Amino acid sequence: MLFTYSPEYFNKYIQHAVYSLQAIS
Repeated sequence: MLFTYSPEYFNKYIQHAVYSLQAIS
């Protein structure tokens, strides 16, 4: 793999996506 999988980074990405969706609604 080109980069190591980081649960923390993935978690932050999900939180940001959820926050954005909530902001749109």
